[in-house]
Amino acid sequence: MSDTDTNPEGALGGSLRRYRSPVLLLATLAVLGLLPLDPTWQTVLTVGVAWAAVASTLNVWQGHLGEMSFGHGAFVAVGAYAWTVARFRAELPPAPALLVTLVVTLAVCAVVGLAVVQLSHFGSAIVTLFLAFVVAAGLQSSEFTSITGSQAGLLVPELRLLGLNLGAERGLYYLGLGFLGIVLLLTANYVSSARGRALRLIRANDQVASLLGVRVKRVKWAAFVYTGVGAGLGGVVLAQVLTVVTPDSFALHISITAVAMIVVGGQGTTVGPVLGAFFFGALPTVFQSSPVNQALYASITFLVFLVLAPTGLVGLGVGLFRAVAHRRSGGKAAPGPLRIGGSHLVTEAASAPVVPPAPSPADEGTRSPVAAVEVIDVDVTFAGVHALRKVTDTLTAGRTHALIGPNGAGKSTLINAITGIQPVASGAIKVFGTDVTRLHPHAIRRAGVGRTFQNPSLVDDLSVLENVRLGLFSEQQQPLVLDLLRGSLGRRSEAGAVARCEDALRQVGLAPSLWSQRAGGVSLADRKLVDLARALVSQPRVLLLDEPTAGLGEDEMHVVENALLRLRSTGQVSILLIAHHVAFVRRVADSVTVLDAGEVLASGSPDEVTNDSSVLEAFVGTPLEIRRSRTAQKVAVSADAGTSSVGALPPTTPPVSARSGSGLVVASLSAGYGLARVLDDVSLCVRRGELVGLAGRNGVGKTTLLRSLSGISGRAGGTAAIDGRPLPRRPEAAARAGLIHVPEGRGVIPSLTVLENLRVGALAVGGRLTEDRLDCTVDRFPTLGRLLRRQAGLLSGGEQQMLAIARGLVADPSILMIDELSLGLSPKATSEALEVVSAITDRGGPGVLVVDQNIKTLASVCDRLYVLKDGTAVEVESHRESIQDLQEVYF
Repeated sequence: MSDTDTNPEGALGGSLRRYRSPVLLLATLAVLGLLPLDPTWQTVLTVGVAWAAVASTLNVWQGHLGEMSFGHGAFVAVGAYAWTVARFRAELPPAPALLVTLVVTLAVCAVVGLAVVQLSHFGSAIVTLFLAFVVAAGLQSSEFTSITGSQAGLLVPELRLLGLNLGAERGLYYLGLGFLGIVLLLTANYVSSARGRALRLIRANDQVASLLGVRVKRVKWAAFVYTGVGAGLGGVVLAQVLTVVTPDSFALHISITAVAMIVVGGQGTTVGPVLGAFFFGALPTVFQSSPVNQALYASITFLVFLVLAPTGLVGLGVGLFRAVAHRRSGGKAAPGPLRIGGSHLVTEAASAPVVPPAPSPADEGTRSPVAAVEVIDVDVTFAGVHALRKVTDTLTAGRTHALIGPNGAGKSTLINAITGIQPVASGAIKVFGTDVTRLHPHAIRRAGVGRTFQNPSLVDDLSVLENVRLGLFSEQQQPLVLDLLRGSLGRRSEAGAVARCEDALRQVGLAPSLWSQRAGGVSLADRKLVDLARALVSQPRVLLLDEPTAGLGEDEMHVVENALLRLRSTGQVSILLIAHHVAFVRRVADSVTVLDAGEVLASGSPDEVTNDSSVLEAFVGTPLEIRRSRTAQKVAVSADAGTSSVGALPPTTPPVSARSGSGLVVASLSAGYGLARVLDDVSLCVRRGELVGLAGRNGVGKTTLLRSLSGISGRAGGTAAIDGRPLPRRPEAAARAGLIHVPEGRGVIPSLTVLENLRVGALAVGGRLTEDRLDCTVDRFPTLGRLLRRQAGLLSGGEQQMLAIARGLVADPSILMIDELSLGLSPKATSEALEVVSAITDRGGPGVLVVDQNIKTLASVCDRLYVLKDGTAVEVESHRESIQDLQEVYF
């Protein structure tokens, strides 16, 4: 957790906690400097404090923002040379020379930062690495010999101030310690400010940060410029240590070592960069007799910490302390609050009966309804394909309006368009009459639009309360200089901000016992409530909620539901929400709009919309006619057997499992993502030669099931076996064991030809696509036979789906899993794909598990059908009457 204030006790208490670690660290180093050390180790200490200043400011960029710089040694070189030139060439006194050094270093950082912030992660690291080469070349160039001295370097003048020699031994150490003290205190203020919290949010999700009013590039640029403070001050001390500055003193490996200091010490901590700086500062002395060993051991240390201990020395120390404390307590965990369905019990007021909704403006006699949000003929296109086509919708002030529709209908695209993330090709969007169509996200937020996210992007190492404060960023901004000098808004403003955050948390019903906990340790339901509070704290007039119940169980869903109903009852905020759980929508929404394929399909009250036959068809789908109807084959088999049922019947070939135990068997499987448990108790089987369907509403866990089986994501519990052997947990091992996964979106490689894509599929069976296997594939997919030399990116959607299935089959699987077979395909292309899949399982071929939202399509062709609901799989009879009953899954 950070050192920021998380309670209403005022800014003073927060400041004391903020400065505690830096003050203790500086006091320790001050005492260390008094020890009687020989000159060599005195120099080690001085070099250590110099690099600690560099690493502490670089830690803002690397540890808090999550970016990398492999060229920061260049900025240290700029500081060292600027100081030496100012003192040696210009003969300036120490104080003006120091000012010139800082101005030059910050100016270089500012110019380079303009390029760095246009990129991220690897790109920004490469830019700074290139800078290191440029600076090294410039220092060595004969063109600037009159300034830099080229290879001969520059002599650093003696440094005396008030009669004290500060340019050597102990005096220089305490000068460097003074610089380090300035850096640590400024950094403590910086990371505790609203801008510091915003850096960590950008690290978690820069898009969410933008929607919360953060000007991402501007905040990142300020952080990069700030690193110049440590580089300049550290450069001054290092120049005095060297006595002669040369280009070789700031070679490329110095920049890499600066990164290693932060990693080894502990990224994002106060003490970590200082420990790392002293560790690497001591290496030259420890290995002075063998420079090769110095580089070797430094590299090994860096790699070990990067891979095995990414939290660094500080993280290891904290972990050891907790382990000792746990052992001393006898291994007993402190009792925690009572939980229901993963969410802490809320206060009595939060769990009280829900207040009825306030009257809408339409109910107030002759007053006309006020439009909070108007979407007028909005078109959104991706690469020429319409994601939204002439969409018109209205959110009435004070009401709750829901957007529903099948997967790929355009719901999130519409929300993104309203918030300014997604550009609009044509049409208009108005918020309380103001056109916001072309505004940036931060401007739309200022217009009164708040938003939550399907996957709450919280900053895990901040407290719940600090995460909510991120919602006030646009109101709490102050110049960077003020952030560095005090890091807070003042005692009264701080208390007011905390009070507003607490009020927002009470509104959503989150228990006070959670407010000071790290966000990374709370349940998914609680995270969604924190996300909702973060959106509410800025008191928006319009609230957009993207899947507020995704990944939640029924009990947790009711916690979120009660929070929304309480908000609706106030009538002070207009809510537009996306949800796939239509029963939830019925309970919380006043009106509903259905999107399908980017167009408005229906609009009205929840009851009217969910009883509309066209809406039912959009969710459940319609049967498709295929020439090779397995349904007809099943009926024939049933007639031969003398039965009248057309339910779950045997496949056209005898069940192979009865003969050899072949196929996929899943028992009591549970899976999810992080804190989100999506699947609780899934059991199913797919025999070789069987075509099995898996249906369910969007967000219920169909893709999660396939990903957990193929090893892309983990399995939390249960068992899975293929052909009588345990199913491996790694993707490549699962593929070699005979389980091939065709992912949602097909996953073909656009730049490769059809033939090259097929060869990629053969990697699971040794990497060789034999002529016989290729001929067999072409026989099954005649269309692909004519397209072997064409790039996959130039194929139609149906052809790409065929290629994805064919690529899976060349691995000769025991079971083939196909996710969202019909996604993005026309009915004709879907029918053709189903015909191919149906033919695959004939004559003892592999078993196929097909995932699709279209229940009726699956029922028309599959041997057996499972439906996922509430985290479990239910096998159903695939005949018309039972399929009609499956509408409950959606409504």
